[in-house]
Amino acid sequence: MRSREIFLSAMTAAEISDGIAKSRRNKSASRAGALRDWFELALLPYGGRLLPFDVPAARPAGEMIDGACAAGRAPGFAAGRALIILTRNLRRFAPPGARAVNPFDTLPD
Repeated sequence: MRSREIFLSAMTAAEISDGIAKSRRNKSASRAGALRDWFELALLPYGGRLLPFDVPAARPAGEMIDGACAAGRAPGFAAGRALIILTRNLRRFAPPGARAVNPFDTLPD
């Protein structure tokens, strides 16, 4: 997989921003700062490759969330664009319909 084929979703950006805010709220300023700095660097290579969380993504994501909840999981959001999700949290994206790969283990073909 080439780096120009890797995208970042707006929901992922929101979830990371949530983590930064939680760290700040929990009085972990150093962790919040480190995560914020990492995120700013991580955003640089994406340029215009940011996927919006729009209705075409929301509809299948809603179905995936419902399916996961019915199976006793809480998956959060996953964009439904027939793309591979790169995440270290494979358990969260285990519902049917989401292909997920841990990029720290391997990258998809």
